[in-house]
Amino acid sequence: MNLLTDQNDNNVRSIVINWIMNLKNKHLKLLEENIVEILSIVQESTTHDIWWKALELATDLITSRSWDDVIQFLKNEIKNEVK
Repeated sequence: MNLLTDQNDNNVRSIVINWIMNLKNKHLKLLEENIVEILSIVQESTTHDIWWKALELATDLITSRSWDDVIQFLKNEIKNEVK
């Protein structure tokens, strides 16, 4: 997860997010716990490809426990975009 948030290189981010998407079935619980970190990629992403992949991954990981966090994150993003 650190590679996604710490790297500014979009090529590295794209590779890492693809790798995480491939590991999703094996490590679902771990990824579910890090859904907000995955969504933070959306904030920092400068390419639509990474943005869409991060959203796709996040939507696959939403659980009843993380639902509120995801909704709050998306509300904040919409507010920031409107400003």
